[in-house]
Amino acid sequence: MKWNKDKTSYILCALLVAFALFAPSLIGPQVNRDRYQEWIEPTPPVWQGQLSLWAVSGFPVGQNTLGGWVRERVREFEKAAFGVYVDVRAMRFEEAKAALDAGEKPDVIVFPTGFFDSPGMLLPLDAPSGLNAALADSGKEGAKTYALPVMSGAYVLAVNEELGILAGVMPPEDIGYGPPEVARMAGAEGGSLCADETDYSNPSLAFAYALAEDGEAAVKALERTRGAGIFYSGNGLLCLGNQNTAATARSNYENGEGFSCAFWALSGFTDMVQYVGVVSGQPAAKAEICAQLARSFVSEEAQRSVKGIAMFPVLQGGEPLYEDDQRFWAAEQAFVRDTAAPPCFGYARVRARWEEWLQKAARGDKEALKSLVRDMRATCKQG
Repeated sequence: MKWNKDKTSYILCALLVAFALFAPSLIGPQVNRDRYQEWIEPTPPVWQGQLSLWAVSGFPVGQNTLGGWVRERVREFEKAAFGVYVDVRAMRFEEAKAALDAGEKPDVIVFPTGFFDSPGMLLPLDAPSGLNAALADSGKEGAKTYALPVMSGAYVLAVNEELGILAGVMPPEDIGYGPPEVARMAGAEGGSLCADETDYSNPSLAFAYALAEDGEAAVKALERTRGAGIFYSGNGLLCLGNQNTAATARSNYENGEGFSCAFWALSGFTDMVQYVGVVSGQPAAKAEICAQLARSFVSEEAQRSVKGIAMFPVLQGGEPLYEDDQRFWAAEQAFVRDTAAPPCFGYARVRARWEEWLQKAARGDKEALKSLVRDMRATCKQG
């Protein structure tokens, strides 16, 4: 017993001696740190200087502008990256295309689906974890990521609740109806299916994506589809549209110029995605700071902030943004369940092919609709 006590004492003494010898080297640097000096002279990033960023919008965003949102995120990045300054240039799709053709190019570019035919002028990026799988895959070419999704638009089905009561259309038990139910409702109302189609979105594609290949009733509904003006005037029961359709319909109602609407989801398909990429041809250190800037757009804070422009986050696992906003709640849940997105690169050609089939389907061509559905499901990234 005495030997055990002595042994314990020897060990403790040895540890105390070791601590006395090494403690100054461990504690001294922390005691002598000038934290105020570190605060006013932060550790410089891997590169310092001026960066150029183009914010290219392919479709409208709500309340604020895409350029405004990008500038806010850039200011936050500049606070953390001492000595890095970013010049943001907000541009329309055609303006940015013309600038590239004229030989101009930025260091970093935020751009919509279909802006680039290929990733040839972009550098590969390391994608952070937690991104929506379908949207993350849509920015790849082969196994490499060239574009990170930043935010997404969504397609919705707007329902005139006043006409719905008369037609016996009840709110869905789940987040949305499938196309067969929509087709039956449209048929019951004499074909009152409207579509809010624009040069940047075609909600009928979201309708088609959710179809089974035997969509005969859907073909009949598409044959009788009318413009969004019919819906906004109060003479249409159903309207295929996007989040801007939902925002407009609700705003009209709140201003006493419209009617009460419900908003459902047909599918998680979207081709309204904004990406960020780093332009090639830069020194390694500058390319690294550009990649850090690109990844800052998908941070948790940045993703929560997309609610301010009525867009949808690409980072999954956080708290829902629109649980208290019935305009967008069903669409957000559709993304969580099953997102589908076409490839980011070369989409202009793909969309032209799809719209040709869609036009034929709207003229009663069942085979064209089958071809469209098959091709959409084969082409889209899913997750």
